Amino acid sequence: MNHRNGGHHGNVVGQWGSARQRRDKTDGIDVNLGHSVDGPPLVVSVRRGHGKVIQVLLKANGINVNIGDIWSWRPLFWAVTESQEEAVRLLLQMDGIEVHVRNPQGYTPLAMAAQNGQTKLVDLLCRAGDIDVNAWDSLEHSPLYLAAAYGHPEIVERLLQVVGVDVNAGCLLARAALAGHIRVVEILLRTDGIDVNAGWPLAKAAKEGHTGVVEILLREDRIDKNAGMALQLAAMNCRKEVVDLLIKADGVDVNANLCPLFIHAAKNGEYEMVRFLLQYDGFDKNKEDENGWTALQWAQQFYSYRNTTQLLKDAGCRWGKNPDGKDSSGVGDFNDK
Repeated sequence: MNHRNGGHHGNVVGQWGSARQRRDKTDGIDVNLGHSVDGPPLVVSVRRGHGKVIQVLLKANGINVNIGDIWSWRPLFWAVTESQEEAVRLLLQMDGIEVHVRNPQGYTPLAMAAQNGQTKLVDLLCRAGDIDVNAWDSLEHSPLYLAAAYGHPEIVERLLQVVGVDVNAGCLLARAALAGHIRVVEILLRTDGIDVNAGWPLAKAAKEGHTGVVEILLREDRIDKNAGMALQLAAMNCRKEVVDLLIKADGVDVNANLCPLFIHAAKNGEYEMVRFLLQYDGFDKNKEDENGWTALQWAQQFYSYRNTTQLLKDAGCRWGKNPDGKDSSGVGDFNDK
């Protein structure tokens, strides 16, 4: 049976709705007694969106707003999940309502609303007197982190207004950059106290090819342009537009980013990657590695890499030093076996 639909137990709610129209009829009745699976009438009413029944139940003597169903989903959880704005408002007005309890999946009601983009519900929950805006879910993600990760700029702005919100919980900017959420990135860059380099946001955006986010981050003086080897990651994933931006940007160490990748690609005979990198100026294509070998020297060791070797030769690449330190410039081609 689908617990969301309530099955035939929906008739129980209908009976409650008709039998509880008058307050004096609740005396002597256990209003929290419900089905072993579907839970008490309040849970079923919230889940099915019976607004008038909810109002009657909340006025009943002895109502417990924190009892859940067999899955431990309480009325407030269901109200958020089903986007029952009025139900959330009414429940938050009840004495003893527990707003920080996590459901079995580890989410608080605020975290659920933030992740799902429910702006009005987030606002209602933020107005609750004892709300903990930094409460983590089971994966140690705060509501603000979830809103940033799932790209809900209005919710990000609302949560940032709450006194005491932790703007550095979970590398927010990096997570938004990874997903390419431009508006969220812009909001976070304007936020006081945020660590703009935590989690390497530029590297995250560069790797995924989010050109718009990369452009925004490159305009920010506080961003470390070399953190996380952003240019190298962009090149490894053939993000040409991003590579173009990073090579032209001030402060990017092109040699440190591209030379190791260039040598690695040649060493492994990665023809397409070598060809991709050769189109760019600004890095030393004859730079030697820690063994004193260049990209051409590595490629030329293997006959199967002959196409890569020829590509490097046509680009004017040359040999460096052998491991014994002797100059190897002018050494002949690989032996054709």
